Amino acid sequence: MASERLPSPSHSLGYLREWLKGSAALIYNIIGGQLVGFVLYLLLYFGGESALGYYSAAVTFSTVIGYAFSLAFALYPKMLAQDCPADVVTSFKNMLMFALPMAAVTLTMSTSLLTILNASYSPASPILILLTIDTLVVLVSQFYTQGLTGLETLDVEGKISLRELVRSKIFKVFTLSYIQAAIALPTVYFILTQLALSGPVQAAMYVVAVNIVVHVITFAIIYLLLRHEFKLIVPWMSVAKYVFAALVAAAVLLILPQTSTLTTTFGKVLLGVGVYTALLLVIDGDSRNLAKRVLEEMRSVLH
Repeated sequence: MASERLPSPSHSLGYLREWLKGSAALIYNIIGGQLVGFVLYLLLYFGGESALGYYSAAVTFSTVIGYAFSLAFALYPKMLAQDCPADVVTSFKNMLMFALPMAAVTLTMSTSLLTILNASYSPASPILILLTIDTLVVLVSQFYTQGLTGLETLDVEGKISLRELVRSKIFKVFTLSYIQAAIALPTVYFILTQLALSGPVQAAMYVVAVNIVVHVITFAIIYLLLRHEFKLIVPWMSVAKYVFAALVAAAVLLILPQTSTLTTTFGKVLLGVGVYTALLLVIDGDSRNLAKRVLEEMRSVLH
């Protein structure tokens, strides 16, 4: 049996050089993310453990909304193909279809959700409301970011030039973390040290409010970078239907009495999701087609 040929030392060194170049970009991105996360250290140091505790409790529920981004996970390879505008629009619609009802639940049931976690966290309700808004902004921003990085062809040939890397779309996306930190850190520091705060809840609210502004600015930058590369046709009619159904579900949840136990809270959440789903199936044809495909897939799996 003939022995396998091993790569030559020159080839191995070439792979190592390209790996180091790519790793430098990843390290650059990681450092930027850590700088942004330093905002929470400021909240802990100047706002106290209670402020961070309220913030962490609220994040427990707002994070669930962000899971809707997983529906756009396949967007990156699709954007690399650069021949799938319909699939990109479908991913955007599906993401919002599942994110908006979860946002409606957290906005209208913030106190109940925090109460079942721990009754002492119920004052953090305003924080959860702000975090829900922030999560929706980040969700849409992540979608556009995925699209922007998917259009990058820097490493198609297997070789990376440092000069091209610095000018690439990926490097621009990684730089956004530094812009966020440059805005958020001094602003949060000023607010927590110079303004008169009524307590830990208000301190955490200010931090989330700053993050919302920063994430809106970041989204605006990403949109400006992407609009010249790929035009995403926003399905406004579908989005309007999702928003309408979410508002109706939110209205129903607001009318119902506030819950404080796990069973009643979970039942109320299911009711709100049920109202949203039923209304959407009536007014949106795409939702009906999606439901049919899901049922057909379930039948094929069961049989």
